[in-house]
Amino acid sequence: MRIAFFGHRRIARGSLESLVEAGASVVGIVAHPEAFEPADPEWTAAVRSLAGRAGIPLETPGTIDAAFLAKFREWKVDLGIVVGYLAILKPPLLQMPRLGFVNVHAGMLPRYRGRAPLSWAIMNGEEEAGLTVHFIDEGVDSGPIITQRAYAIGENETAGALYTRIEGDIPNLLLDVVGRFERGSVEGIPQDEERAMCFPSIRPEHARIDWSRSAGNIHDQIRALSRPYPGAWTRYRGKKMIIWKARPLGIELPECFPGTVVNRWPGKGIVVSTGMGYLLVEEAEIEGKEAGPADRSVRRAGVSLGLVSS
Repeated sequence: MRIAFFGHRRIARGSLESLVEAGASVVGIVAHPEAFEPADPEWTAAVRSLAGRAGIPLETPGTIDAAFLAKFREWKVDLGIVVGYLAILKPPLLQMPRLGFVNVHAGMLPRYRGRAPLSWAIMNGEEEAGLTVHFIDEGVDSGPIITQRAYAIGENETAGALYTRIEGDIPNLLLDVVGRFERGSVEGIPQDEERAMCFPSIRPEHARIDWSRSAGNIHDQIRALSRPYPGAWTRYRGKKMIIWKARPLGIELPECFPGTVVNRWPGKGIVVSTGMGYLLVEEAEIEGKEAGPADRSVRRAGVSLGLVSS
């Protein structure tokens, strides 16, 4: 079975290496050009090195144009595999492989179609995330499902930690799917469109903290966007302040205006009021300075976060 692999970023590297090491017939690799943003130098170097060692043709088209389609047709592909590739594939490319294209999506479809599914799942307070392999159709992550795995989300788990945990399972899951294709036809299960949800890329407005929300909601937002992602942010004395780590406090205190720093706990952080409950902000980073304990960034209680100037 002749396979074409479309990939990008670290998530694709382990899958591609596993396919090659397992003896799968990878007849072509497609990656974004080096100038593509967001660039990933480690992936770019790894895919070029692997393609060279294994003697696999490598294409890095800026767009899927007639020249690329002609080259792809020469590969005589049976199955296309997509892991992390950021361009949306469309006809006539989708019709070229005999068995079609499959995609690895780090989300529990049909919920969490689109970009950043793990971050959105955590931001929305989900207790479970998923990993899905599905056929690619002309929609966005809407093709029939081949297989899925569910993962419980830890109470304080960040999207980065969850991503790393799920990422390690992708190569074996993909090898299992390839084995199923080699043994015979694979039937996908159509997705339930009534349950489908599609999310956009995370934008700066999604990352800004609204202190009128509950402490639990804000905690979910912070861990959804913590490293390696850009971080949830607020304002302090007119400067942007990223909050990297926090946790809700199960304590009773008088109600205060949301965003008020009601206390400093040296060595632990700052206590901030929200629309419902209190949040202990443990690690923060003010623009132009290094990240560190939040009580080092905010020197006194009684100030307000979130204002353009305070």
